[in-house]
Amino acid sequence: MEAFSDSLFALLNYYDMQLIGGDTTRGPLSMTLGIHGYIPAGRALKRSGAKPGDWIYVTGTPGDSAAGPATGVGG
Repeated sequence: MEAFSDSLFALLNYYDMQLIGGDTTRGPLSMTLGIHGYIPAGRALKRSGAKPGDWIYVTGTPGDSAAGPATGVGG
């Protein structure tokens, strides 16, 4: 955990970012990171702009977030 924390703060310092907020959850380990910033008008890359042949990068298995509630587990 210390190595993760050190790396996170090194990146925050490198990109001149601040860590704000937090969340409380029950469980052995939970990590969530949201990054917010400003994009000039007309420069955002949106899913609606995807075209055949574009690369798509996915972590985890597509559909997992919808599958959890459908099983009734974890509620």
